[in-house]
Amino acid sequence: MTQLSTDAKRSIIKQALNRGKTKISEIAAANNIGYSTLNRWLRSYKQGNLPGNKKGSSAPGKNSGSLTASEKFDHILATNGLSDVKLGKYCRQHGLYAHELEDWKNKLKSSEKSDDKSTALKAELTTLKAKNKKLESELKRKDKALAEASALLILKKKADLIWGESEAD
Repeated sequence: MTQLSTDAKRSIIKQALNRGKTKISEIAAANNIGYSTLNRWLRSYKQGNLPGNKKGSSAPGKNSGSLTASEKFDHILATNGLSDVKLGKYCRQHGLYAHELEDWKNKLKSSEKSDDKSTALKAELTTLKAKNKKLESELKRKDKALAEASALLILKKKADLIWGESEAD
């Protein structure tokens, strides 16, 4: 088994990262390397270890986790409508991955949906709070009326015990 040069490994990794709809197994077979080997190289690359570099050196995209939401949005806008070739070039220049851009777009779209849901939930919550407040005040009023009625009944029984039953009954 021959060992590949560092440049060859990097070339294969770039091929795999910018593969489009091609399967990783097809790229591995075309370059006469094992599927698991290519997956290990890709994992290592994504963790920041380029072939030939010391461990811990960062790969493009490694710092993309530290981007602000505004910066991510700017990248999404800049890449909107670009062809695959131009998108790949943009990503290489800015140290990003195309799949990261897609993830950011999907998160942005899902947050829009959750904003609509949260607005509806807030309105429902306000309605339920008002209804709850009304029911609590009604319950307090009824509790007071019940307490008053029971106090009057007890006083009537005591009065009947002391003075006897009234003649009006």
